[in-house]
Amino acid sequence: MMRYRACIRIENRMDARCAKISSSTGTTISWLKDIKYLGVHILQSRTFKCSLAYHRKAFYRSANAIFGKIGRIASEEV
Repeated sequence: MMRYRACIRIENRMDARCAKISSSTGTTISWLKDIKYLGVHILQSRTFKCSLAYHRKAFYRSANAIFGKIGRIASEEV
């Protein structure tokens, strides 16, 4: 399992430049605008915000794949 280390700021000064952070092993920890943590996409913002765009896109991709297979054969209830 690959562990990816990243930082994100959620506060009033989110736009300010931050100093580089390095871990105890010497790897640099990068600052990002959004991260995925436990399946939730968290965005950089002044307040806590989550993005549902990825999940919405995945839902429509799945629904379109199903409708593409059944076409117009199914009834309206399906």
